[in-house]
Amino acid sequence: MISKNRRTPAKAPVGSREWWKNVDNLLQRRSISANVILDTKSLEELNDFFADLCTDDAYTKPVPAIADKSLEAPQISERYVWNCLQRLKKTAMGPDLKPFWIWRDHAEIFTSVIHKISNVSLKTGK
Repeated sequence: MISKNRRTPAKAPVGSREWWKNVDNLLQRRSISANVILDTKSLEELNDFFADLCTDDAYTKPVPAIADKSLEAPQISERYVWNCLQRLKKTAMGPDLKPFWIWRDHAEIFTSVIHKISNVSLKTGK
């Protein structure tokens, strides 16, 4: 839905302004005599509103790819892994919660481990 809104903003089915307008109406945030009531019915209406936005009727689950047994898995070199670690840019921490400089500054320690894990992952497809 987000990409559809970006491609055709004039025909966007629902924009963020409309989302927040609905939230404000449900929570009565913009009203002068707003009494925020967090009863079960209001919370369920709010949850249902966002649940409707986050569903896609056209979604189809992807089919796992099956590789031919005769194909050989690509291999990456330790040099490639080391170069990638050395060229890491300043970014926010990822899901591992490690800052970029840990990986970059200690590339000589991590290179062989990442190299082995990556190649096993490519070979097994997991």
